[in-house]
Amino acid sequence: RVASRMLRSATGFGGRAHVASHASPSRHAARPRFGLAPPAHPRGTARLAGDRGLGDHAVGSIARSVRVRRVSNARGSAVRAAVPRINDLGSAARVDVMRAKPLFTIGLFADAQYADRDDHERVNEPGRVKRFRAAPDRVREAMEHFTSPETRETMACIVNLGDLIDGVNDDDVSAPVPTRTKETPSLMAEANARDLRFMTAAVKDAVRGAVPVVHCLGNHDLCVKTRELALEILYGGKSSNVSGANTPTRELSYFSKKLPRKWRLLVLDTTELNPRWAGIGSEAQRRCEAFVVERNNSVSSGVSSGDETSVFDPYQTNLKPWGGGLGPTQMQWLASELRDAEKNGERVIVASHVPLSRTAARPRMAARD
Repeated sequence: RVASRMLRSATGFGGRAHVASHASPSRHAARPRFGLAPPAHPRGTARLAGDRGLGDHAVGSIARSVRVRRVSNARGSAVRAAVPRINDLGSAARVDVMRAKPLFTIGLFADAQYADRDDHERVNEPGRVKRFRAAPDRVREAMEHFTSPETRETMACIVNLGDLIDGVNDDDVSAPVPTRTKETPSLMAEANARDLRFMTAAVKDAVRGAVPVVHCLGNHDLCVKTRELALEILYGGKSSNVSGANTPTRELSYFSKKLPRKWRLLVLDTTELNPRWAGIGSEAQRRCEAFVVERNNSVSSGVSSGDETSVFDPYQTNLKPWGGGLGPTQMQWLASELRDAEKNGERVIVASHVPLSRTAARPRMAARD
């Protein structure tokens, strides 16, 4: 009787309609709602195996959960309905309890490094070929996978770990302290910005807004005029909701984003502790230069044959000109976010362009601080 009332509520009319279930069949006749008379009944009443009745005109999710097979004979037999098998599109198939699903999924990609130039193989690394022009198609392929029906269901966000473009500049990277003493020539900066817009559009057009896309700043991305311009291009305007709140894009070099099931994503800016990406002549650039000088000249104490000797730490000296770190302000923010996450019982995923752990990268290529 309860099942029949549920069916009447779902369909809006009565008739001899009964619900297919594992419970005992009900014979309660449903009454019409809102003064509607039961529709015409052309061939009698449909039957389920086991003599469970199912009205011809039962519609909605209940009716759609049963495959109906009409059988005709000389006497005009009543319509017969087959009970759905476990692998049919039916009521049993709607109970998805067998397949384990992840709490959520994140799509990751990194170092696309697009440029409109020919493939390049490094002399000192035979077999390592950079295919610059192939980058857009490879990125689109990744985005199509991330947003396909089978992965989009659990996809919380897509994270670009940096360096969408290869970029060009005229910095002297062989200097003892690689830094920037003059602005990048306009033609170079404009070409870099054009490439960054092209690659950002390739990502956006493939994703089509189906999943949020988060960007970590890479050192190659900063070959445009300013950090603020790079962020504006990556997030498509002066502001963005990618962090969960409308935020000026100039403030999205590092930020926190809420993830499902009490997880948190922290996006870091590991280009901050590199004088090449600081404002020319700024206090921030002077601090970065001083940090590089101090680190390259630093020594650590070691013990050899009982005597104290001074040795260079290969992970902390002779820093690569494309490396970087967080800097004191961002480091304090990171510590605060981690404390807050622990207080709220959240787990944390940290995303950055430069690896944070020295054991996750070759010497001198991990975050400097």
